[in-house]
Amino acid sequence: MEYRSQVKAICQKFNCEKNEFTYYVEDNDGYYIVSLKDHEHRVKFSLNKPCQIVYCQEVERVASDY
Repeated sequence: MEYRSQVKAICQKFNCEKNEFTYYVEDNDGYYIVSLKDHEHRVKFSLNKPCQIVYCQEVERVASDY
């Protein structure tokens, strides 16, 4: 999966610029966590071109005391 196509898919889905979020691999099943300013989403990208987000669910942030 190409980095640029994933970034473009995230920008389209969340209507944001590429410097307004971070994302990282959550597990080996192909899920990613996308962190925006005030919320996080668990997403999965399509394997076909053009790259699209085929799964998206908002996740709760867990507050840390550290």
